Amino acid sequence: MKTYIIFTIVFFLFLFLPNINAQTPAALDRYLDESKTILIAKCTYKGAVKANLTGEITIQILHVVKGTEKIREISFNSRYGLEVGKRYLIRSLDEPTTYGRYFDIKDLASAVQIPDHEDLELLQTLSPRIVVLRIMNQRASDLESEMRIRQYELDALNQVLRDQ
Repeated sequence: MKTYIIFTIVFFLFLFLPNINAQTPAALDRYLDESKTILIAKCTYKGAVKANLTGEITIQILHVVKGTEKIREISFNSRYGLEVGKRYLIRSLDEPTTYGRYFDIKDLASAVQIPDHEDLELLQTLSPRIVVLRIMNQRASDLESEMRIRQYELDALNQVLRDQ
């Protein structure tokens, strides 16, 4: 009887023990871990869109959140339009180089617009995790607000069109 109980306990330990530590990292943790460079930068130039649907972008680096990049101006190609004069949280999955282009904006989460009211001096004092979380939360809130406004406008127009 004792061996049966011991065997059962050992069996369940081996069965459930591997699952205790098998936690998957959160999306924010993966974002930070995969990023070699995270910058706060201002878009200074936006070129014409080429045949491959990318355009040349030039940014002025204002603050290095993560990585070894220096404060300078860099150019890269992007599929996603950045507005000249706006500030962005920009990340790269590649190591910085002094020659050539290493930035490649592959997804929308790699170029997140920073609200105009955000204080750059405050962002410079915060940890990379807090900076990314703060900017992404604010941008998500701004986009949700804009979507609600557009939905109200669409509902009003549809109401007028239905009445005819």
